[in-house]
Amino acid sequence: MLWAAITDTYGRRSAYAGTLLLYIAACIGLAQTHSYTALLILRMMQAAGAASTIVIGAGTVLDIAAPEERGWIMGLFAIGPMLGPAMGPILGLRFI
Repeated sequence: MLWAAITDTYGRRSAYAGTLLLYIAACIGLAQTHSYTALLILRMMQAAGAASTIVIGAGTVLDIAAPEERGWIMGLFAIGPMLGPAMGPILGLRFI
């Protein structure tokens, strides 16, 4: 709900850029951390930056797709996050 309100106020492009910067900053911080507390906080920041793409992406699809095509396009949009966990074990067994 937070990201939807931000995208309505500032626009989707600004929200994408901001969340991408948050995610990148958290990744860089995680690479440099030596503290368990910092690790937890940076992982939360990383999750906040990464999870926002689902909300912003769904809003973008709803904005650009015609009502009769939304189901098909949302299905294509949902394939990306599901493909890795679905194919990972299969590919892992193939290359052992």
